Amino acid sequence: MRVLFDGTVFNNAHQRGIQRIFFELLKRLPATLDATIRLEQGHGQELPPTLNRFFTTKQSHQTRRQSLAAKLAYPRYHRLLRHHDIFVPTYFTFPRRVRLPIVMTVYDMIPERFPEMCKPWGSYEVGLKARAIARADRFIAISQSTADDLVEFHPHTRGRITVVHPGADHLPLRNEPPDDTDTRDPNYLLYVGRRNGYKNFQIIIHAMTLPDWPGHVKVLAVGGGPFSAQEAELVQRYALTDRLVHAGQVSDQRLDQLYTDALGAVTTSRLEGFGFPMVEAQGRCVPVLCTDGPMFREVVGDAGLFFDPDEPASLAKAVRELLDPGKRSQLRRAGLLNTQRFKWDAAADATWHVFENTLAECKR
Repeated sequence: MRVLFDGTVFNNAHQRGIQRIFFELLKRLPATLDATIRLEQGHGQELPPTLNRFFTTKQSHQTRRQSLAAKLAYPRYHRLLRHHDIFVPTYFTFPRRVRLPIVMTVYDMIPERFPEMCKPWGSYEVGLKARAIARADRFIAISQSTADDLVEFHPHTRGRITVVHPGADHLPLRNEPPDDTDTRDPNYLLYVGRRNGYKNFQIIIHAMTLPDWPGHVKVLAVGGGPFSAQEAELVQRYALTDRLVHAGQVSDQRLDQLYTDALGAVTTSRLEGFGFPMVEAQGRCVPVLCTDGPMFREVVGDAGLFFDPDEPASLAKAVRELLDPGKRSQLRRAGLLNTQRFKWDAAADATWHVFENTLAECKR
């Protein structure tokens, strides 16, 4: 089977979660699958070395004119399509003429669910995604919650969706939780990723001003860019400069260490497609605090502390509960056990199975 991937997400530096999904899957290509990925020149993202690559030239968004190289590349791209069995977009971008069966991964329906929190990009993504969904033959959803939302907003997809959870073992998993004699006294919560809009990060700032928030517990934010002007102003206003710190973008090795040394990991989003920071933390025996909602319950299981995303006091209370050594020990053990459900090898096998079934159905 020959599969052509459109590598749109590897042409930027901000779609880290989606890049993670496809990087881990493509590392596990079976011998029976011949894969090619289309990339723009100078994409700069890491990819498995065994993958065939087809390069096109990036179109200028200022002039809207293609270079001669681009004009020559796209006819070659369309000829390439004719020699493949399956087309797989990594985002919602398609060639104008593609007659191959299409397997599309849907990550979340956040801009559909929270349009007011996804401005100005949300309406564009909703339209782009809807057009892609109309053209696809089969769908992979990265959680049951995403699958349910997909059917709600696009009922015609019912019966054509397979749920494939991503893995949690791209960072090294602990073999066993630390024993109960561990004398470390961690004093920070780790927050990983973007913070704007539906990510609801400001609930942390407001919770840290409340009496229930333990005064010695700091928050370390990783990734997502520097604090915005609004975030910086709130940090200054509430005198949190030494307690709420941004650590920048870090390597996987550094992230692993930050998880290991943390009191807990906190996720404040109103919705996610899957939520890598939660399972990354659990795989390192780090307790998880997260929003109470169907997707978070699906992924975290019973191994987390849940809070109301509209109530800073609910978050502050959860942080105080985490100070109990017995509770921390329970969450560490339950979290590590929970991550056994999320393996990249299993995700890859399930994905290739979807490709095979799609090709067989389209040949009938």
